[in-house]
Amino acid sequence: MIAEKVFAMIEEDVAASNAVVAGDVSIASRYAYALFDPGATHSFVSMEFAKKLDVPPKSLDHDLRVDAPIGDFLIADHVYKRCMLRIDDVEMPVDLVESNIQDFDVILGMDWLSTYHATIDCYAKKIIFRPPNQVEFFFSGNCKVIFLELISVLKQESF
Repeated sequence: MIAEKVFAMIEEDVAASNAVVAGDVSIASRYAYALFDPGATHSFVSMEFAKKLDVPPKSLDHDLRVDAPIGDFLIADHVYKRCMLRIDDVEMPVDLVESNIQDFDVILGMDWLSTYHATIDCYAKKIIFRPPNQVEFFFSGNCKVIFLELISVLKQESF
């Protein structure tokens, strides 16, 4: 078993980072504060926001262990399949693993970003989506002004 790697980030770091973008999206017709993180292998939903989803949770095929920087870890064992995420007029399903996220409603990782051929424009803090056979569209980030701590998953492996 290989432990998952995580790093601690505060909201201030999200605003300064060239590798991530944060902002509001619509999931299940509700506003969600999202972190678009290409360093995360999976996409996650906070336990609090998961209560608002219109799909029932399903058990994962295998549990995921997420190690925290303080030496603790949590086990992720549920996923919300095909939740509808909307950016502008484009709807995109996303599978969200339930996790103990405190500062964001969702973290959108490489599993979802790669599906929609997303590219992060570091300078402009926007994400360009180029799905095959569809019109290109983009998302511009808008970080909140409060400063919070975040644990962002860099790598996930099952055990």
